[in-house]
Amino acid sequence: MRRGLALLAAAALLAGGCGYRMGFRPVAGASAVALEVFDNTTDRRELELELTAAVARELLRRTGLALVRSPAEADLVLRGRIERFDERVTVEGRRDEVLAASARMRVRVRLERPGGELVRERVLEESADFGGPGLGGGPLARTAELAQVQRELFELLAERIVMVLEQ
Repeated sequence: MRRGLALLAAAALLAGGCGYRMGFRPVAGASAVALEVFDNTTDRRELELELTAAVARELLRRTGLALVRSPAEADLVLRGRIERFDERVTVEGRRDEVLAASARMRVRVRLERPGGELVRERVLEESADFGGPGLGGGPLARTAELAQVQRELFELLAERIVMVLEQ
């Protein structure tokens, strides 16, 4: 037990010596971020609301940044646009039950200073899949299944979007 702790302590010291730090490190000088509702250029309504909510949850869960309403109160402003969303059932059963489904989304994210100065811009693309019987789960009603895939996709993208705020 002591040997394990000693090895862990040595690893921590070595990691600290090479500049590695644990935890979230925001862009220099940032303590508050304004998150605007994402734009949505797809035909699917309300994706922007669900993605913005997922990003807000991830910001609060993972960072020490204050989430503020107004860009005037913020050090950084996070804006985004959903450019593409594809969702489909990939395998159906004999009774139209969903056995496998997938969703893919592309989002353009801009991190700016309140005056509009661009800090960074990224295009992120992510996909999520669900497999039914023999593929890792059971059949669900079509709408419930696709909603599950969407939620997973929003969570994956939210994690990556929050990473844009890191140094």
